[in-house]
Amino acid sequence: MNESTEAFKQGIFSLEKKSYADASAYFEKAVDLNPQNLDHHYYLAFSYARQGKFPVAMRMIRRALTLSKENLKTYNLQEPYAAFFVLIGAIHEEQGVFPKAVRAYEKAMKLGTPKKDILQKRIDHMKGKY
Repeated sequence: MNESTEAFKQGIFSLEKKSYADASAYFEKAVDLNPQNLDHHYYLAFSYARQGKFPVAMRMIRRALTLSKENLKTYNLQEPYAAFFVLIGAIHEEQGVFPKAVRAYEKAMKLGTPKKDILQKRIDHMKGKY
């Protein structure tokens, strides 16, 4: 097993224990060692979002979305770009910025997220709030 994979697995283990700061540290290492793996970027952003560090999480997402698509790898994420937009929507929703959350969820749906039914319910719920 290579070092980035080991760091990633330790990050997942830390997430499961709700040790989000530890998870972020492991995912940072995984990203540094294997910057072309979208899973590493996604879970890094997710771990920061779980800590309430939304600006940092958004920076991590933006960084991931600018990577060269030719060399990207993903192992766990289905429709990885859609997953990032679901996370963006969740961050905006958590902050009460419902119009941006709706736009992000709609983008995720267009990109083919398997969570379309759930996202549509969230969109419908939020549209009643603004």
